[in-house]
Amino acid sequence: MTERDAKLQPLIDKDEIREVIYRFARVVDRCDWELAASRCREDVADDHGVFNGRASEYVPWPLK
Repeated sequence: MTERDAKLQPLIDKDEIREVIYRFARVVDRCDWELAASRCREDVADDHGVFNGRASEYVPWPLK
């Protein structure tokens, strides 16, 4: 990795993270819970204060 690549990588990483956040916001805005659930890996934990559990369980939780 060149010095220039090393300097650019954090910017690339931030942009990729930003895109994930934008996609999630779009899912929530459209209330597309099926798509949201499909994006969750089974082993991912989710802690929203009032909910603490697997992310796949959080997606339908607000609808209960």
